[in-house]
Amino acid sequence: MSLGPFPYPPMTDEEREEKIKETKFLFPGSAMLIKVVTDQQRNHVPWLINYIRERELPPIKQTLDECYALLAPVLPGTTLVLSTRRNELVKGTVTRVGTRIVKANVHLHLQTQHPQTITLNSEIHISQLDTLSRQIDDAIRAISVTLTLPPDPQFIKAQLRALSQLVSDSAAILKGPPREIPDTAWTTRSCAPEHFDPDPGSQMSWYFGLQDSFIVLWIRILEPVNAPVHLGTKLGLAIGTVKRLEHDETGLIYDYVYNRKDADGRTPKPNLPPRSPTDPVPPEVVRPAASPSSDPSSSASSSGQPYEVIVPGEYTPVYVREKVRVETADPRLMSLSAKLLSVKATLARIESNLEVVLANLPKE
Repeated sequence: MSLGPFPYPPMTDEEREEKIKETKFLFPGSAMLIKVVTDQQRNHVPWLINYIRERELPPIKQTLDECYALLAPVLPGTTLVLSTRRNELVKGTVTRVGTRIVKANVHLHLQTQHPQTITLNSEIHISQLDTLSRQIDDAIRAISVTLTLPPDPQFIKAQLRALSQLVSDSAAILKGPPREIPDTAWTTRSCAPEHFDPDPGSQMSWYFGLQDSFIVLWIRILEPVNAPVHLGTKLGLAIGTVKRLEHDETGLIYDYVYNRKDADGRTPKPNLPPRSPTDPVPPEVVRPAASPSSDPSSSASSSGQPYEVIVPGEYTPVYVREKVRVETADPRLMSLSAKLLSVKATLARIESNLEVVLANLPKE
């Protein structure tokens, strides 16, 4: 066992006392050596704390300031191109300013809808970017407090842990949920139809999210579970001229709810938690995609029940008739992700170094 400045493996207090007793008998001067080593370990803690405060944290704070600036509402904003791969079901542009989508011009050629062009008449807040901006601001405040208050080792350790958690959560927001895990946030956080011109109606869900530092738009065409099926659709399904659109949400029943937008342009989150989709229904029960010309409201429900419409603030069981996902690369968000990952790695190294020094510190 080494008796250098940092014995490895670290000695407990009992082992240290036993070693001192042994070396007092064998080497009278070795007890003084151990005392010097212990004093060096104690002196190393304030040196490391000062180094962290003066050399490590200021560059981290500067990087986080740059991250916060990347989400600042600076005009004219960033114009991003939307285009589905291998087809032109969705094509257009959106403009992001800070955490908001302030302009959009999107051409839709969906298989269950007539071709149309949707524009934006009021800004849309991306909730993930709002949360990300708040967390980065909290991280900057945490560093400022750490640099202001007295340099207590345990306080620094706790602040570093909290700071690492904030940065990790921020990086996770940009990463987004894994693609293989269904994300049901759209069932309660879709944009209100009043944001768009013309109003697409409550049966078209627009949901903006983040995945891999990309801004992703999901457009879903919804249909209430007990909506009537047009006679032409039944005939087309029977003779094979109408086919059901297949996607990963085909046959699932979702409880969908949305709110109308507030006066400030935000779409408030309903005071209802998102519900998981029910088990897939049998194939013979799954409603096929109707033709664009079908008018469900003009037919009687096959079950004899009244046609259920989607109303704001209330859960409505729906099928997803058509689903389109389109993503757009945002260079500022990609730069933000790289900076956060760099800060995350730096904080992990600082925490590890401080943990080793504090673990080797002998108790009084």
